[in-house]
Amino acid sequence: MSRARTFAPLACAGLLIGLAATGCRPTARAAGAANTDTTAVKTDTLTDAAIAGIVITDNTTDSSGGAFAAHRAHNAAVRTFAQRMVHDHGAANAAATALVHRMHMSVEDSKDAQDAREHSQHTMNDLASDSGRTFDRHYIDAEVKSHQDDLDNLDKKLIPHAQNNDLKQLLMRQRATVNSHLQQAKEIQGQLR
Repeated sequence: MSRARTFAPLACAGLLIGLAATGCRPTARAAGAANTDTTAVKTDTLTDAAIAGIVITDNTTDSSGGAFAAHRAHNAAVRTFAQRMVHDHGAANAAATALVHRMHMSVEDSKDAQDAREHSQHTMNDLASDSGRTFDRHYIDAEVKSHQDDLDNLDKKLIPHAQNNDLKQLLMRQRATVNSHLQQAKEIQGQLR
């Protein structure tokens, strides 16, 4: 069995653990079942529940990816960065989970959250075949792109659509963290070239 195939169940397990911690009940598709019916996924509006689901998904996938990279990284700066992803995104999920519970909110699985999971899985599958310096460069390149995409998503979509003030404040705090991650990843990226 290839390393890409052995990592897929680990990433899915990490995501499901993160979702379970929030009290989210993912759809069959989110749990990895072969469900081609996407009508159960709300795509028409971006509710606070959907935003919370996107935030939790993004944090869970980045934390899982960081855990994977922390064991595979060759470069010390890359390994430290990966460990920071596990810590910071784990802490962000704890904050998001606490807010979800305080608001008595059910987390909504959205097309955006599903797309984030699929993209993360694709990236991890690609990285699974890399090693050494090649892994380090590809992982950091993916982190730069991912954090830039997350920053854009926060600025253009999540923060403007958040209705609850506490959720909006959480997003603003996470935006600062994501920006810090992006700057650090870019710095490491420059060192690896």
